[in-house]
Amino acid sequence: SSSFVLLRRSAVERVLPFLGSMPEAFWWDVSIRAMQHGLRVWEVPIHHHARAAGTTQVFRIGQLPFVAWRQVRGLLAIRFEAGR
Repeated sequence: SSSFVLLRRSAVERVLPFLGSMPEAFWWDVSIRAMQHGLRVWEVPIHHHARAAGTTQVFRIGQLPFVAWRQVRGLLAIRFEAGR
């Protein structure tokens, strides 16, 4: 999951109305919606460096069950929408 994404405006305009099912994984949502709309998605691997100091402040341990549940719910919502 990386926020280094290059998109054409036309692609953004095409998928934007369908976003919002996975708020904690916005770029996953964008990728899924783009593929559903027949847009090509390329993944370019990036190499991460070890954290120099401190710990992540994105999600704390107590938040993870809720975040996981929202992601599963979002994936299910996308799956059921695709089945229509």
